[in-house]
Amino acid sequence: MRPRAFLCSFLGTVLCVTIVATPAAGFFATPFARDAIDYLKTRGLLPLWAGITRPILPWSLQAALDVGQGMQRPASLSDADQTVLRLLDPASDPTDTSPGLVRKTTEASLVAPFGTPRTYAQLSAASVSSVAMGGWAVNSPTGALAAQSGGVSWLAGRTPLGWGPAPLGSELSFDEAAGGFDALQVSFVWLKARFTKVIGSLDAGHSIVGTRMDIPYRPNLRLGFGEAIVMDGTPYLPYVLHPIPIGINPPLMAQFRLPRGIVDNIELTADMDWVPEPGVRVFGEVFLDDLTIPTPTVDVPSKWGLTGGFHIVYDDGSSVQGLYTMVLNWTYTETTGLNFALRGLPLGHVLGPDFDLIHLRWMSSPPPANSTWVAYVRKGPGKVGVIWTSQAEAWQKLFLSGVVEHSLMAGFDTPFDASGWTGKVGPWAAYRVNADNVAGATRVDWGVTLEAAWSN
Repeated sequence: MRPRAFLCSFLGTVLCVTIVATPAAGFFATPFARDAIDYLKTRGLLPLWAGITRPILPWSLQAALDVGQGMQRPASLSDADQTVLRLLDPASDPTDTSPGLVRKTTEASLVAPFGTPRTYAQLSAASVSSVAMGGWAVNSPTGALAAQSGGVSWLAGRTPLGWGPAPLGSELSFDEAAGGFDALQVSFVWLKARFTKVIGSLDAGHSIVGTRMDIPYRPNLRLGFGEAIVMDGTPYLPYVLHPIPIGINPPLMAQFRLPRGIVDNIELTADMDWVPEPGVRVFGEVFLDDLTIPTPTVDVPSKWGLTGGFHIVYDDGSSVQGLYTMVLNWTYTETTGLNFALRGLPLGHVLGPDFDLIHLRWMSSPPPANSTWVAYVRKGPGKVGVIWTSQAEAWQKLFLSGVVEHSLMAGFDTPFDASGWTGKVGPWAAYRVNADNVAGATRVDWGVTLEAAWSN
């Protein structure tokens, strides 16, 4: 195993220590939580907005459990369903439908949202779809403070963020794989829509403002829309103040920023979750970095990516998840240097631009459980921060041009729970052809994925 591969797997971790102001009964989103939330969403037992913005804070999870209580049908709850529900809320009895069941366990949080501070530490945001594909670097320790008051949730500090329905390491806008950055995140609900705003600072004196809106259009259909803007210097106040993503900020830039010679880099996303029947969930996301209309003088391609997948959970609790993702070359990158990147990694998908992948994961029982996964990746030579030198190059190297690296990978994860630590650990191996985009080069990599969390 080469040193680079070792760093990208075992040592490529992020240490996150979060002091959360929440009552003692509050829940911390351990590595088991996301698998459990995805399981329950697919079974139709949690609202589809649960876990769409991460970190998953205790009161957000409890709100999802409260809504989920009204969605449950006790006669249809399998033993596996009940096991996973108790994993997220050990005090609950999922077979009891008496009014206020889940609220009995959260009464203190409704009365005293600024309860006893608790400490939560997370080691590594590693995932089979990121670390194993060689896209990791060592990130600095992070820490944040979270609180809730009057229906408004706050998260402030240096923290990794994740937005969207795809598996860890596969989001296209904000993904935890980028590591932590200094940010303030505010979330609230208006009517049925859930709004989230983040204001943060990136490398080289750049700042970012991100906004997303999640709409529970139907109990089995969630629609999400997002926007992020990278700019030089401090955040532009009009971008910060309004809660609506998509549609308002581009005219603001055209009207007030461009006349002053200021160019901001804006990206847009749209994503969805759909449960056509309990046990089957379809999800996807479209990412638009730049939408261009070629003209005789400016003829360059749009920059975009997409991901789509499915999650099937059977009555015995076993599950299978499939995912396809592609991102065109030049994405996350701007000619002005206003790139969607942090310490050399894209803020979104860990592989950056110029790749596609197929990823399958099998879990034999309800989470937490052993899982086996395989993936096939094609990666072109495109890199975040590298832009075309001519219009001809922009089109010629649009996607998987030149020497393309092919990687076939497999891995295994097993959960653990000991002395307050919970997490997953497991080996992976990869066989690469045209390794590092060198024609004819082959290589076998191997490593260990690790994701662990501790709370007092």
